[in-house]
Amino acid sequence: MTSTQKIKKIVEEIKNESVLVSGGSGDIERYEMRKPELYWKLGIAVNDEAEKNNIPNDQRREWSRKRFKKLDQKIFGRIRKKPLCYLAYIYYNEFQTKEYFMKIADAAGHKFKNLRRKRIDDLISVLSKKNSDITPKKQTKLIEKLCEKDYSRKDFLEIKANFLGKTSETSISWPNFLDAYQDLSNNVFYAMENGKNEREFFRKSIDENSITQIRYLFQLIKMSKDHFKQAYDKAKSILSKKTKAKYPMLTVIETLKMCIKDEKLKSKLFKRVSAYDLSELQTQLHAIQNETNYKEYTERQENIEKMFE
Repeated sequence: MTSTQKIKKIVEEIKNESVLVSGGSGDIERYEMRKPELYWKLGIAVNDEAEKNNIPNDQRREWSRKRFKKLDQKIFGRIRKKPLCYLAYIYYNEFQTKEYFMKIADAAGHKFKNLRRKRIDDLISVLSKKNSDITPKKQTKLIEKLCEKDYSRKDFLEIKANFLGKTSETSISWPNFLDAYQDLSNNVFYAMENGKNEREFFRKSIDENSITQIRYLFQLIKMSKDHFKQAYDKAKSILSKKTKAKYPMLTVIETLKMCIKDEKLKSKLFKRVSAYDLSELQTQLHAIQNETNYKEYTERQENIEKMFE
């Protein structure tokens, strides 16, 4: 059995173990899978495939989303904002050991036989072993608190917020930023992959100036000191305009504006989101601005895929 066949088999197993659950927005059916060890097994398999293909560590997250999106669509019948292989790799990369991941799963309801994958996603930013705003001691206490009972979603989020504590207006809550960044990335990906109507809906929900601002910010944040001042002076008038963006884009824009002139904050940002990921999202935002850009983007992607066939 090849590594890709192994991944396909695990994804099919997860689909077979999934159960229909109530709640949510009501626009699509929602499923949960109550065996977290299968997520971990898939994360290992995806990482092994990345290593086999010599994918750099900072590119594996987006690679896993693109590489297995057709497999996810084939098995689940539609393109989803968070494809399974992409999520499983994030779990593997952020939580690092199976023993720790199973503790996260317990905190997300598995202890009470009511695992919610969305809660695992919510806990990545605070319980990651790679980067977190809270200490390992606080992480342990948060897990213990969440394992005391099967909390409602409102209580779950309040507990998470209490452990993060209050931040000053000039400080950055990195967990909040990461949550927003991942939500924005997922929303853009979903709009890109689900047809013209979804792309138009995305454009109508976010004004043109907001997309332009965030694209400028993505470019500025990666610039060296030698090139930054001249580029910033040109972009200043655009960045000073009032944006109509809402969460999650507004949170990302506000955070990037705080980081672009502060080297220490930039360094902290790049510990959490790679320059590669920022470039990928910037490219996708450019593609989604209009249908001409989108057509050019898809043609380039198709040509790249043909090179590796």
